[in-house]
Amino acid sequence: MTDRESRQASFSASCLKRRIATFKGDERGSLLIFGLFCFVMMLFLAGVAIDLMRFEERRTRMMNTADRAVLAAAELNQKLDPKEVVRDHFRKEGLPVPKDSQITVVSAGTGASRIVKVDTSAAMPTWFMNLYGIKELSTPARATAQESVGNVEIALVLDVSGSMARGATSYSTPRIDNLRPAAKEFIDTMFDNVEEGHLLISIIPYSTQVAITPDLASYFNMTTEQADSDCIEFDAADFNTTAMQVKNTIVMPADRVYQRNGHFNPFFNETATASGPTWSASQLTNCTARNKPNLRVLPFSNDKAKLKAAIDGLVADGNTSIDVGVKWGAALLDPSLNKVVKGMIAAGKTDARFADSPAVYTDGDTLKVLVVMSDGENTTEYRLKPGYRENAASRVFYNTSFSNTSDLNQYSYYDPTRPAATRYYSFAKAAWRDQPYGDGTTITCDKKGKCTTVNDPGAAANLTWTELWKRVSITYFSDRIISPLYGSTARNNNRPGGGTNSTSVYATKDTLLNNVCTALKIPASGKGTIIYSIGFDAPDSGKTALRKCASAPANFYAVTDIEIKTAFASIANSINKLRLTQ
Repeated sequence: MTDRESRQASFSASCLKRRIATFKGDERGSLLIFGLFCFVMMLFLAGVAIDLMRFEERRTRMMNTADRAVLAAAELNQKLDPKEVVRDHFRKEGLPVPKDSQITVVSAGTGASRIVKVDTSAAMPTWFMNLYGIKELSTPARATAQESVGNVEIALVLDVSGSMARGATSYSTPRIDNLRPAAKEFIDTMFDNVEEGHLLISIIPYSTQVAITPDLASYFNMTTEQADSDCIEFDAADFNTTAMQVKNTIVMPADRVYQRNGHFNPFFNETATASGPTWSASQLTNCTARNKPNLRVLPFSNDKAKLKAAIDGLVADGNTSIDVGVKWGAALLDPSLNKVVKGMIAAGKTDARFADSPAVYTDGDTLKVLVVMSDGENTTEYRLKPGYRENAASRVFYNTSFSNTSDLNQYSYYDPTRPAATRYYSFAKAAWRDQPYGDGTTITCDKKGKCTTVNDPGAAANLTWTELWKRVSITYFSDRIISPLYGSTARNNNRPGGGTNSTSVYATKDTLLNNVCTALKIPASGKGTIIYSIGFDAPDSGKTALRKCASAPANFYAVTDIEIKTAFASIANSINKLRLTQ
């Protein structure tokens, strides 16, 4: 190589080194490369985000569909195959249909509960993540729904007072004739919608008082002046609680003894039947079950036919004591009467499945409901006063030779404040004597001094107060016996209501009703009972009391005539909604 060629080669090598060094040190264009890298990464992340958004949208659809599907399939009123209900929901949403093995259905043998579970998933093809080897994402859906029916305990408190035999006008159907079909449809609806073994109903007819059956009465310590009346007279304090005290096997000193309502006629009928001391049904309050068997309480029944027969047998008679009706309704929902249910089960009178009824208030599986209906307002509840209700000697004697209990001549009245020779007034002799008519003699002498002794016919028998009230009404006693001897003031003091021998509980009855309704809605446990009330052609004062009793304003119904059927149907529908838990 020549020198020239050598110099040229050296120059070229030197230029190349300088250019390489320049290129190496030149920073122009480096951000472009970084930008291209970032752009590629952003495209990647955006693609991932899009795929994840598609995944979340699909997962949400799957979950929402699964939730709706199991809720619909778990509904006890659902007649279709629960698995098919689930599949149909997915099918209509355009989602992959779960396999049979992915759906689980567990139903109670009694039909009281149903659990539906779905555990499925669907593959979602990716759009961008596929470029990086992730070809699909799995979208899972898991949901469980359970619908169960707890027990339902109902107290049906029905007004059967005398006004129920009339309609709103003289041309209207009697209210009780509208009540019967409405109440029976209520019974049908409840039995049609509550599973067997989960419904217990008590029917409490009330008018002047509430008559319980002798069997139910046997669970309480009641006074024993007589056994003809089956009503309890409650004290004011009894209305502050829903509980009642059931008798113990061995009577304890602290056991509550309930006052038995008297067997007497507080109305204007004066005497019992002429053939003997037996009152007709219309002459007594509803407390005498033997005369008015259709007005007895029907407690703790799950027999639809028996309940409907009891409603068919209702008759209208007497005054109105809404407070006493609700008191008994509250008691038949209170767990304090569980011993009664156990006794009825042992006697074969109700189903053994109700051994824990009435349930405790904290039992979340039991719905307690009281329905009270009235066409009126609280009126008069008659009671005998102490001293006139005991099975002890009264001041009245009767002559045993008389067969007609209404004949005033058979009676003598004893007054211990008079001189011994004139302590007995005989209505037959119209005179005060030393003996009652039947135990005395009459001596008559003619002008010649010849005297004749005449014995009274028959014999005199002292009546106890309970025996007296079986023969004559309080009005007869006050007007026919007391008035001729002591005048109008004494007569008025012995008349029904304000007299010394009887009382009419009236002024405080609205307060007592409010007290027991409050106790039922908010018992000590803090868990209340649902109360529905119906004012059936009721006056304003009656509607006010019933509205206050209801659990909520919407639970009170003011109806007329056939609207009573609509009220009961609405209540039944409301109960059926409340009884379901999901």
